[in-house]
Amino acid sequence: MSIETVTYGKVTWTNIERPAPEDIEVLRRNYNFHPLDLEDCLSKIERPKIDEYEDYLFIVMHFPVYDPDQHVSRPSEVDFF
Repeated sequence: MSIETVTYGKVTWTNIERPAPEDIEVLRRNYNFHPLDLEDCLSKIERPKIDEYEDYLFIVMHFPVYDPDQHVSRPSEVDFF
């Protein structure tokens, strides 16, 4: 598992890079996230999106990351709850 957590006051940042199914299971056990959002964390989503729920937002964003070996920028997905 690759989970790192930082808490400051009432805010908790849980960082998971390249999540595996066992990482998603930790999120499933500890948070009340919609199952489809958790599934989305394991799949590549081609488009940015925002899903709004009563208690949280699920946001998928893409950022350019430069590959110096290939001299191109590639999208990198970041998911936020």
